[in-house]
Amino acid sequence: MFRRALLLCCITILMFAVLSACGSKTAETPTTPQNESKVEQGKEQADQADTGAEAVKKYTDIKGEKEIPTHPQRVVTDQYLMQMLSLGSVPIGAVTYQLEDKISMETGLIGNVQDIGSPVNLEAVVALNPDLIITANEDLYEQYSKIATTVLLPWTAFNAFEQVEQVGILLGKEKEAEEWLEKFRAKEAEYKQAAAALMSPDETVSIFAIMGKNDLRVYGQRNIGYVFYRSLGIKAPAEVQKLYEGKEDEFVYADASQEMLPEFAGDNILLMVRNGDEDSQTLYKDLLESGLWKNIPVVKNKKVYMLDEDYWFIYNSLALNYQLEKSVDIVKELKK
Repeated sequence: MFRRALLLCCITILMFAVLSACGSKTAETPTTPQNESKVEQGKEQADQADTGAEAVKKYTDIKGEKEIPTHPQRVVTDQYLMQMLSLGSVPIGAVTYQLEDKISMETGLIGNVQDIGSPVNLEAVVALNPDLIITANEDLYEQYSKIATTVLLPWTAFNAFEQVEQVGILLGKEKEAEEWLEKFRAKEAEYKQAAAALMSPDETVSIFAIMGKNDLRVYGQRNIGYVFYRSLGIKAPAEVQKLYEGKEDEFVYADASQEMLPEFAGDNILLMVRNGDEDSQTLYKDLLESGLWKNIPVVKNKKVYMLDEDYWFIYNSLALNYQLEKSVDIVKELKK
């Protein structure tokens, strides 16, 4: 009897020891490469989940706050192609006239961008299945919004540099926008110094454009005038400065008559004539043949340089960069 009890006790102790050992082995199992892989996989899945949660961000335009893709991949724009190209981004769709812009074409980046027409063909936009539409056209906003998330950036609400900044925010390329501006400002400083070495501080430049029948304009510090007056720091004649004094950022041009040309003419003249427009060409021919024009001192001194409308009429980040690079060469031509 005693032996049987002793045997049962030993068996019980032995079983307890085995079970304890098994429990200890489970708790102390070392981390193997396979287990580490599972841990990392779990972290990766968590990171992906976080990324998914951040796939949209909030942006407020003049229509109010909305959610837009954090990094949109299929963008259609009817106005901001050049700003996107400045940031190294290419939309899937853009309007005809911007795709035919010479500066845009010379980037070599727009070969695969689909033409959505001018005016815009909404069916073409639908077919592209965009994840973001960037527009300056309020009349099309509601129709665009039925196709994809749409942001309205009125063209005149921002200057050329603010446009790059806003497009950078929309594309998730804020850093690229900052870098673009830094490079442009550095280039401005370089070219301003080069121009200063060619022109005296008091030397002036007038900028005129013929844009249609009886449409003669004198420009200020925006658009055509930006690079010459602001980037290079060249002065406009006093009578031209009076036109935009106190409204340098808003003033683009003023209408002028041929009789006003002597008053607005500086030591140098930059003249642009609309390409392919018969009325503009007729007015230009009449101007050249007029005694008024021929007797202006700057004309007599042959200090008139013709600007190509295809490269100088447009005002955006891509154009400004191109114009700045050409500006000092133009100054050199005027100084010959």
